[in-house]
Amino acid sequence: MDNNKKAVLVPIIFFKHYDWALSIRELRRYLWQAELSESQIEKVIESVPRLNYQAGRVWLGKDGSLLERTKLAQEFWCKVKRWRWIFSNVPFLSQVFVSNTLAFGAINNSSDIDLFLIGKSKRLWTMRAFLLVWFNLFNLRVQSTNRRAKFSPEFFVSETAIDLQPLLIDNDYYFSFWLADLVSIWSDNVVGKFWTDNNWNKHNLPIAWRSPNQQPLVPIKSSFFKMLCERVLVGKIGDKLEGWLKRTQEKIILRTNERLGVNPSIIMSDDIIKLHFNDRRAQIKEEIERMLHEFEEVKTKVW
Repeated sequence: MDNNKKAVLVPIIFFKHYDWALSIRELRRYLWQAELSESQIEKVIESVPRLNYQAGRVWLGKDGSLLERTKLAQEFWCKVKRWRWIFSNVPFLSQVFVSNTLAFGAINNSSDIDLFLIGKSKRLWTMRAFLLVWFNLFNLRVQSTNRRAKFSPEFFVSETAIDLQPLLIDNDYYFSFWLADLVSIWSDNVVGKFWTDNNWNKHNLPIAWRSPNQQPLVPIKSSFFKMLCERVLVGKIGDKLEGWLKRTQEKIILRTNERLGVNPSIIMSDDIIKLHFNDRRAQIKEEIERMLHEFEEVKTKVW
């Protein structure tokens, strides 16, 4: 397939999964492994009759209501801002990002708030335990029957494992879009190394990678409680607590996977906790490549 055509079609097919139409400006930002002008993008769209293109927005399949989703996004971001103070009270937490649907803007009434978190080395399970205590205390965490606007912390890495490339599958479209649209919402310090270590993603999404999504947020400093806990739990006591918390949480996660796992991608190590009980990356990859092939077949038949 022509590179320009693939560059335009990949994000359109990807966001079909969310029933999300893209403006030409948004589509240009998400171009796959290419940089094109808006006029070049429009020429590609015009050459593919199957695409829906109205009022400057392009999509495949259904199109979710832009007005409704804009209002939902505002509501969800207000909730994020209201509860950010919790992160300043979680020992060994370094940085928090919003990811997936809210970061994309492609949310609906049943969406949750996915979080990606970076923690201190050798204290990842301790950090997760404190975070879940806070979320459960205020009923903020996703429950199986209640997901709307609840926090879903499913992906944790330590500061020594922030290069995420080893986690990729072949042609991992989903992971590339997910990574490019992470929105930082809290930081104990400036973890610029995260972006440097994952700079490989600029090959896949060159425009999106150099224009990250941002939210206007007031910095919140770590609390005295957080700093005190880190000081107390830095030595052997902390090591023993970390080991016990890891074993305890692993048992709970394994039981949850038996109950909820559909196509699970579970990693439980000292430096990575990845708890996706239904990992859709392979499914989305297959859908994108199947539809690209279909578009290519249509072109071949026309010629």
